[in-house]
Amino acid sequence: MKVSNLFTLLLLAISATITSACSSESPSHEIEALAFRSSESGRWGIVSMDGEVIVRDYFKNEPTVAMDGRYFVKNDEGLWEMYDLSAQPQKKGGKYVYTSGFYHGRALVTERNQGISLIDTEGKVLKRLDRIANKSVEEIASFDQGYAIFMTTDSLYGAIDENGTCVVQPSYCYLVPDEGNFVGIPKQYKKVILSDDSPRKYALDLFDKSGRMLHQFQSSEFEELTTGNDKFAIATKQKDKESWTFYNFKGDTLFRCPDNVKNITAIKGNNFIYSNRKGFGLMNLNGEILIPAQYADLEFDGDYLIATIESNVDRKSIWLNQYGQKVGSEAFEAIYKASDFDNEHAVVKVNEMGYSLVDLKGNPLKHQPDMVEVGWKKGDDFIQSDIIDLNELLNKLKFSSQGVDGLSFRSSAEDGAKHWAEVSGEIEDEEALEMLPALLRNRADLTYTLNVMGIKTELYVEYNQLLSRHKAGKNGLFPTSELDYEAEREEMMSHNFVWNDTYPMSFAMKIANKGKMHGRLRPLFNAIVARLQQTGSLMKGNNGAKIFKLKDGHHAIVALEPHSVFVIWGKIDGIEDYNIEIFKNHKENLNITSEELSEDMTDGLSEQMMMEDSSSEDSPLSFKETIANLRNK
Repeated sequence: MKVSNLFTLLLLAISATITSACSSESPSHEIEALAFRSSESGRWGIVSMDGEVIVRDYFKNEPTVAMDGRYFVKNDEGLWEMYDLSAQPQKKGGKYVYTSGFYHGRALVTERNQGISLIDTEGKVLKRLDRIANKSVEEIASFDQGYAIFMTTDSLYGAIDENGTCVVQPSYCYLVPDEGNFVGIPKQYKKVILSDDSPRKYALDLFDKSGRMLHQFQSSEFEELTTGNDKFAIATKQKDKESWTFYNFKGDTLFRCPDNVKNITAIKGNNFIYSNRKGFGLMNLNGEILIPAQYADLEFDGDYLIATIESNVDRKSIWLNQYGQKVGSEAFEAIYKASDFDNEHAVVKVNEMGYSLVDLKGNPLKHQPDMVEVGWKKGDDFIQSDIIDLNELLNKLKFSSQGVDGLSFRSSAEDGAKHWAEVSGEIEDEEALEMLPALLRNRADLTYTLNVMGIKTELYVEYNQLLSRHKAGKNGLFPTSELDYEAEREEMMSHNFVWNDTYPMSFAMKIANKGKMHGRLRPLFNAIVARLQQTGSLMKGNNGAKIFKLKDGHHAIVALEPHSVFVIWGKIDGIEDYNIEIFKNHKENLNITSEELSEDMTDGLSEQMMMEDSSSEDSPLSFKETIANLRNK
């Protein structure tokens, strides 16, 4: 497993760390069959790892790989359904919002409006996992190396085994499995990890499943860390010079790497993959170079290694043995590791038009179908609870008739802008923060997206004038066209930009029916209506939209659209004339594509520690356009 201290231990991308960052190979459960299709517009079929077609041109949506004789396919509602591995696929079990795919006869799933469960291959619930170690569970990662990392609703991490038994208590703010052991950061360092302080000081524990401490690292001791096979390699830096050293768990020095070793990406036995300025190679703990550092990439694959050769023309992948000798005669555009499948066969990309199943010498298997596309996803990386308290969601969004997300009609332009800079992720450094009044000089609104309880919520704040101005110049603007880049930057860094005395005129909030909110727009609409009724009076409404009169001359409109619910409140000119009949009898459109539903299926464990996502399917003017359309109607 590789950990970097240069980017907060990769906590900003913890999902990728959990699923793919283990440097040494972990035991994989055998994949029995893959999804494929023979034409880009065709339906999906299932092919076994030895090349025999089980089902051809059958499914509209892409199936998962088959494990333990089962695979999953999404239906038109975006829900997973389970099938057996027969020529006439038979459905098993129920319909699931999330599934991990099977691992030793067990799968993590979530049924609609339920918590997470552990099921067998017939769909029988073996264990409910909505609570583990007396804590409510928000999400569980798919099984890796025999364990699954779970996250509680208070964002602490623990681990269960394949029977759903808790083996690591939820007392860590970072946790990953590592070859039967675990690497974690204790919960007392949570504030440190999430702070902006640099350098961050924390402890990194390496322990076994019984909780016995194998080694503890202090963040000050390393720049980067790679573990594997009961040993670890640490990169330290002195006078801007970085060096790597191997240790055992007792702390004994095993090997000091030569100065030209710039990185260690994986460890297997006494061999390790390293890189220098020339490329990637293989070395052992005696300092012997087994494969010179000449490849664009190198990774372990069972008894072999996959090497990537890069030229000015193309990129090709080949298999090598541990002595650097080529295995087989073919080179491919890409090789997908045999150790990820059954250790006897692999998938290769032959060219832009097709894939092939091959043996470990690169020979194509007989009788296999033509494959222009291959699917090898096991299911969802993260299985979330589907229990949502909509009132809790509105509370966490701090939604009220007076504001949202900590902003109110009394929040100054400076307060609003600094809050936007903090949560939107669009301001990435101190220099840009100092230039904030200049950067927002042409803005009279703020738009950003929050991720609360795994639900993406778009927010919009509209002011009654520009947020900031220049002290001099017509209308508070300076003539940027007359300044070169350096002069403009210097002017923007100056204190000649000031905040205007302006306050929010209106707020808007929009939640789409993606992920957890699929099928919940009507209850959400009702929850928002109930909250507005507490402080306002209904002016007019129907079953798809309602307009309320609030205090201080404010109004609110809440409406249900086929794919979202939106609410706009504050000083809204001409709201009495809005035609809300266009929303009458609106219902949520449940028949969305699986691609739309899966866009945020991997949120949660990763998003809990990421900066709030600032992207949105709508442009920043979406709410303005909504208001304009209502006025026009």
